Amino acid sequence: MSDRPAFDPDSAPADPIELLRTWLSAAVDLPRVDPLPRATVLSTVDEFGHPDARVVMLRGISPAPSAGLSFASSALSPKGRQLADTPWAALTFHWPGQGRQVRVRGQVTAAEGAADFAARPPGSRAEVVVGSRQSEPLSDLAELRAALASADVDAAPADWTQYTLRPAEFQFFQIDPDRVHVRLRYDRADDDTWRRRLQWP
Repeated sequence: MSDRPAFDPDSAPADPIELLRTWLSAAVDLPRVDPLPRATVLSTVDEFGHPDARVVMLRGISPAPSAGLSFASSALSPKGRQLADTPWAALTFHWPGQGRQVRVRGQVTAAEGAADFAARPPGSRAEVVVGSRQSEPLSDLAELRAALASADVDAAPADWTQYTLRPAEFQFFQIDPDRVHVRLRYDRADDDTWRRRLQWP
């Protein structure tokens, strides 16, 4: 599509976090094109090394020098248990209306999630409270409705956790109408600088 944005890799910033912020802001500004701009696929591995993936919401981007991408979940959920065993993960952003995709990989750290819980509306807090039972067997939807209705939304559960992925690698992908697609990769060096290079799309 000709109305998709152009991307000149030569003009890309030295810091990939800055480029991610720019692309995310562009997606947020076009909700009719990409209605869930902060949605990202979180990929982890289980105790057998088998991959697992689900969509979570990006809760924030912390500033440099220890920049990270944050999301929240119950430490008792499948993703929480997997991250406790293997604290590395990948995030994938996809904005199809703009022909853009960003892949991020890095190490994940965990912190208490009270501030994240407090920032949520009551309905979302109720979901958090019952979230420790995520993916467990459910008898019927009435059981879920009852749990949500009786949830204490005044205090964060002890298992609610804010996770932060510290990127070690980025890949930015931009579709081109003439099929000269751009894939730009950043790798973090030992001194926390970034090495940037083009890749075949």
